[in-house]
Amino acid sequence: MRVSLSSPKLILDDINAKKWIQADLKKEEIQELINPVSIEKMAAHTISRLVTSKTEDSNVEEVTGMAVYAELPEMEF
Repeated sequence: MRVSLSSPKLILDDINAKKWIQADLKKEEIQELINPVSIEKMAAHTISRLVTSKTEDSNVEEVTGMAVYAELPEMEF
């Protein structure tokens, strides 16, 4: 199955993630969980090119750490 990058995503904190996987979740409870996350709770940064490497091991912690690339402008929020 392919997921479109433009499809909606659901972001849950740890508490709500535990609620989300409950088998007996009611429709009203689901609707309470699918509210947008506030921008204050979100962050973004570039990641290592290792994540798409076909020749190097990408199963390392450095992959998700912040990477700085001279050719990219600084991210602004």
